Amino acid sequence: SEKAKLEGGIALSPSLFSFSLAYNTDKVKKEDVPQTWESLADPKWRGKIMLVDPRSSRTYRAAFVVVDRLHPGLLSRIAKNDFRLVESGTPAAQQIAAGTSSIAFTLYPAHVNRLMRKGAPINFAAIGGPEIARNAWWGATNGAHPNAGRLFMAFFFSDEGLRIYCKRAPGTKTTLDPTGKRTGCDTLSPDAEFLPNTPPSKKAEAAVIRGFGLK
Repeated sequence: SEKAKLEGGIALSPSLFSFSLAYNTDKVKKEDVPQTWESLADPKWRGKIMLVDPRSSRTYRAAFVVVDRLHPGLLSRIAKNDFRLVESGTPAAQQIAAGTSSIAFTLYPAHVNRLMRKGAPINFAAIGGPEIARNAWWGATNGAHPNAGRLFMAFFFSDEGLRIYCKRAPGTKTTLDPTGKRTGCDTLSPDAEFLPNTPPSKKAEAAVIRGFGLK
């Protein structure tokens, strides 16, 4: 897939991470989990959500720049739900598992998987409308054993390699097999938006911070 190539062709992306939310399974029924960015502004979640501080990560800000472009005014509507800030995805998932809140966003499935394996009351869901994904790029470097590196890269980009990776990391998706039928990865939404290879402008990032009422 051309979408899996970095501009310039120096790297490929075998895996994707969709921006997701975590929810406490004791507090939120699966059928009630917000499915879209718009649904996070529903007043029923007032006082029940945690926002991973977008100031902590340029990647998170980049995702919200896309949301702000597609849904003008949505960030301020979400802010009316009196979210509680948390510094990063890992403590957000830990607090959701502990039951201190019902929903936390934005984070990745990887933040939740370890807690799920331990039996904690937590799960994740990709946020749609549209689903926003980031690529995980892999490329050749000046290693001591270039031939071994090439073999590893070739294996990781194969169906077998992706099957193993996806089995170990639920929630992983890939542009190399967006349907997941060959590799067992999760299905990528047909309307998925990919973060650009270049970061957003400072102006666009500032608009995200203002939209959430932060400084």
